Amino acid sequence: MNLRQSTESGELLLSKKTHPLTLLLSTYYNYWGPSHYWPLLSQGAAGEGDKETFLAAAMTSNEPFYQVSESICALGHGTAGGMAGSAMAQFNPMQDFALTSQGKWRVRGDSASGLDVFFIHANFPKFNPATIFENHEVNPAFMDDGSYTRAWTIPEDVVGRVNKRVDVEREFWREIVWTACELEGKFVSWEDYGGICDGVKEYWRNVFE
Repeated sequence: MNLRQSTESGELLLSKKTHPLTLLLSTYYNYWGPSHYWPLLSQGAAGEGDKETFLAAAMTSNEPFYQVSESICALGHGTAGGMAGSAMAQFNPMQDFALTSQGKWRVRGDSASGLDVFFIHANFPKFNPATIFENHEVNPAFMDDGSYTRAWTIPEDVVGRVNKRVDVEREFWREIVWTACELEGKFVSWEDYGGICDGVKEYWRNVFE
């Protein structure tokens, strides 16, 4: 446990072909998770849930795995209180492995260029087109004054690496627009909401056009 105290597994890669035992055992851990394995593996730490089960399953199954050493990075936009963080960036495992194989550990202070972002876990709040514009503890679509904003503008160096090939947040919202406009009226959980498509389109026009 001291070696791997916690894991951010919001996004991960797992091969069903090469790691069937890991997949089955992690399923078992999560079936009994709330009553047994989540508290056991998390030891009372914040974010208790399935995130610790995957590496534990791989280790127990003796199937190979690589845990990225680069710490996750919160993405958000500035507020009077600091940052409205609504996503976590997870970094390129191949670049991380290339560095650690040379004995270079950025997490320990070694000098090396920042890694590319590999995954974005948009987690707080969930970007549900029906509810994303409601008032939340964190409001990714709004500035303090109520005006629209991009959700992810800081930290600038990481956001720059995210968008160096394509405007990732713009494409993310493009998918939200499609989901809202093509599927409005088709989900039971959206039955009590109106104007979902119109609301997302208004945001798109103000922020991205």
